[in-house]
Amino acid sequence: MKSEYLHRSLAAGSVAVAGLFVSSAVLAAEPPRYHEPTRHFTVERGTVAENRDFMVDLATGGELDVGGGVRLGLPVGELLLNSAISGRNDNQLQANEATFKFGLPRIGTGNRDVRINAAAYAGLAHLDVDEGPDFTNVVIGAAATALVQGVMLTVSPEIEFADDQRDDTIFNLGLAAAYTFDETGFGRFQPNIEYVLIEGGDDDFDKDVDDDLINLGVRWLFKDNITLDFIMLANGPDDITSVPGIIRLNVSL
Repeated sequence: MKSEYLHRSLAAGSVAVAGLFVSSAVLAAEPPRYHEPTRHFTVERGTVAENRDFMVDLATGGELDVGGGVRLGLPVGELLLNSAISGRNDNQLQANEATFKFGLPRIGTGNRDVRINAAAYAGLAHLDVDEGPDFTNVVIGAAATALVQGVMLTVSPEIEFADDQRDDTIFNLGLAAAYTFDETGFGRFQPNIEYVLIEGGDDDFDKDVDDDLINLGVRWLFKDNITLDFIMLANGPDDITSVPGIIRLNVSL
């Protein structure tokens, strides 16, 4: 009896240990859940940050206005804050703005392999410098993002009522595409390309004010809370080609 009981105990223990090892292997093989920002490089995606998400954007390598220095996930949406006031020259467009983004109902397609998320946003930028710029800009926009087997396609139209040097109602149409590669030993890589059609703006302020934008680069999902954007090609008012490019770090806390 004692021998039979011992054999049963050893068998049960072996099963438990085997189950523990299998569970550990499954957890180790499961890729991390990345908290990347709800944008491409500059084009907003049709998604909204989860409640209590806190993200900080840091950029280096150029003066490309990539917006959204702080992104806060709230119970009712997402708050984007950016402050980059500069008075170096009269043609310097200021970036001091607050934008609220909220989710819209998912768009049905009838195909379970295709998901389309949507969001809308509205923003305000006000600046009053003594003996300097004085303006209030308002932007209203929306975004829809389709996910199809690792491919992400986004369309984002917006209207900006610009009271600054551009002094016009400006229409922007952002188009973006991204593909997320499979998990590697050092994160995931996600090539991104953007095209932004810009219509409007005072040419007397800047002859290139309505130049369309093209951004091409790679997003590196390094850890679950660290994202690095490398914008290697940025064509617009200032055509920039560089390696490793305009680097943008996003940290989720």
